[in-house]
Amino acid sequence: MVSCTNYIKEQDVGEFYADTEAELENLPNLTDNGKAELKNMNSVKPGSTCMLPDGTIYILTGENQWQVFGE
Repeated sequence: MVSCTNYIKEQDVGEFYADTEAELENLPNLTDNGKAELKNMNSVKPGSTCMLPDGTIYILTGENQWQVFGE
């Protein structure tokens, strides 16, 4: 399951939660709206983040990739 835990409208940046790494494909990105539980969510800007249950944090880069934060 994926969910949006916070959205900053002025910056168009979202904070998300996903149960698994595979669900990152359901997150919105620079060009695509969200899928599955986030199907009503529009695209977001770089700096958006997603946390997994193990504490791994992904960040949306300017190259439109969800990448592990700090790598």
